[in-house]
Amino acid sequence: MAFYSPICQKQRDYSIEIAAQRTSKPCCGERSDQLWRLLTYPWPRIGTQHLRVHWPTRELTASHLSFARKSGRRSVDPGVELAHYCYPGMRANPARHMGSSKSEVKIFDPRDPSTVSSGDELADPSLVNRGGQWWLYLAGQQHGHGATDIYSASLAPAAPLSPHGWEISRGISGQLAAVAGRSLSSEWDGKGGRHCPSYVKGFDPHKGVWVERIYYAGAAENLWGPYRIGYLEWDGEKWADQSQPVFVPNEDWERGSVYEPNLIYHNNKWKMWYVAGSNYEDYLVQGYAESEDGTTGWSTHAIFAPPEMKMFDFCVHQRGKEFDAIFARVWVGGGDAPPETGLWWSRAPKPASAFSEWSEPIQIMTAADRGWHSGPWKPSFQFHEELKDRAFVFFDGLYRTSDPGPFPFVFTLGCLEIDLPVHLGSVNE
Repeated sequence: MAFYSPICQKQRDYSIEIAAQRTSKPCCGERSDQLWRLLTYPWPRIGTQHLRVHWPTRELTASHLSFARKSGRRSVDPGVELAHYCYPGMRANPARHMGSSKSEVKIFDPRDPSTVSSGDELADPSLVNRGGQWWLYLAGQQHGHGATDIYSASLAPAAPLSPHGWEISRGISGQLAAVAGRSLSSEWDGKGGRHCPSYVKGFDPHKGVWVERIYYAGAAENLWGPYRIGYLEWDGEKWADQSQPVFVPNEDWERGSVYEPNLIYHNNKWKMWYVAGSNYEDYLVQGYAESEDGTTGWSTHAIFAPPEMKMFDFCVHQRGKEFDAIFARVWVGGGDAPPETGLWWSRAPKPASAFSEWSEPIQIMTAADRGWHSGPWKPSFQFHEELKDRAFVFFDGLYRTSDPGPFPFVFTLGCLEIDLPVHLGSVNE
């Protein structure tokens, strides 16, 4: 959780002016009995054209436009996202977009009884299939109070991945059931809690076996940090805590705190992307390090993305022979969030330790206020078992409340279902 709190944006109307030329073929969607929102796009060369946008999925469904290439990748409008991000020339192709989708689903909200959260805050997803069953490992608080801990939710065994049907793991009393105790780790994660879990399976060269771990950021004294990174390890029966963190800040630019770990195991290395710095100070740097055993011998802590980029989480997943990454760019300053705030997608032929070796990012979600979330972060994603381009991106959100106190926000968890075709994010284009 690591207590990232963006400034919620107010609802407002937008007018959109774009240089466009209508294509000769109709759009990939047909009008149905669902709710539609009609937008007007003025353009002097072609007069006033109308685009019908499917609401709430915000999918362009009436006419496609061809956009001039621009140096920056960004969505057309911060208030109304279009489902189709054409790469690299931003040119729509109706045939290519047939069957594409983009939808958002709220999964957990402590103030929404329909989400079975029962007043508990659950966020910071780490999504994994273990033994044929889908699991979410989450950071959260019982009824929004106390030190955070790591909890879990799951779909039914053998059920396909979906935003729907998640059951929270609870004890007999109905209270959240933490995945592990603190018999060993309380000195470094007891009062400040456990935050931002990241599941990974890798090889332990000392034990000579494959192990499952949930890395996380722990805080000894305060929910707001500073943080160190450690892990829980599956011992065959339960998740076991560890007596010491395994990754601590040692560079000046890290400013004494490391958190938001995202790990994969590849080519005999435990590879970790993480955040260094402080949300409170509006100083966030994305770092990178790797280790042969995931515990000791970490490489030099290197800057992956500079502080001005405000990168918060860099989640990597292998698809075929290449790798996808979805990352968040956040805004913790005052005023409205800039248009680059949100979730972005990139690809690379290998899980590169330098951001410059990844493809040019494509924005897949903005910070537009949806009511139950704005300024998304902490993405964790997997792809559909049969529809290879279909991604399920679980993410954190929050919304402002009228509650008194220093933190009048509620954390939520959602899922973005979106097509991410390989050729759109290819590093070869």
